[in-house]
Amino acid sequence: MVRERHAFPFRWVLPITQLVLCVVVLWPLRATLIQQIRDSVRAYRPLKTPPSRPSANQQIRILVLDAVNPQQQRALQALERREWTPMMLDLPSGLMQLPYVILNPAKKEWIPRDMDFKTWRAISWPLLGMLFWWGAGRGIEALLATRQHLVHPRIGWIETIVGAALFMFCAVAAVCLPLYGRVGEDFPVKLWVAGSGTWAVLGRVMVAARVAQWRIRRRAGPSNVTEAFQT
Repeated sequence: MVRERHAFPFRWVLPITQLVLCVVVLWPLRATLIQQIRDSVRAYRPLKTPPSRPSANQQIRILVLDAVNPQQQRALQALERREWTPMMLDLPSGLMQLPYVILNPAKKEWIPRDMDFKTWRAISWPLLGMLFWWGAGRGIEALLATRQHLVHPRIGWIETIVGAALFMFCAVAAVCLPLYGRVGEDFPVKLWVAGSGTWAVLGRVMVAARVAQWRIRRRAGPSNVTEAFQT
């Protein structure tokens, strides 16, 4: 007998939700982001030299120096946090640049010309993060399905290894960086802990789903394994 299961589509809802959330958070900074994108595109054009003017990051520093009013400083800090939010929400995206950073003699990630690193991360990480959020959604669906003794969707070894790596790295980072790391005053420690903690939990969910599916297949035996995979 084939059992049917209608699950909430976490694998599609989570990536779209985080992308929409990033757009909403960055919307007040759209003028600065668009200007930096234009400057970067102009920098790659042949026979054209971008105008020499301070970057957005330099302009922020100038404003901070000139802003004596504490209220203005708090407003600038709020804008800074808006750039940090997509990065913390999509922390695993930074791991995708590790091979380039390791092989690069300068030990720095690739950043387009004339673009601030926070701007590049705020733009690119939500797009790369959709892949990780999709995998996390599959892990949640699979773990919930095991409560009904179903193996769907099947979690493979790649997802299991990625989940284990995320769990170990993010769990350690959430604890060690605030306690032992040397970070600047403008670094959002609370956002870092929230983002790292979230991905540690999601990584653990992916591993737990794999273990639960293995137990179901072991108990079902060869004769019933086909039925267990039906949706």
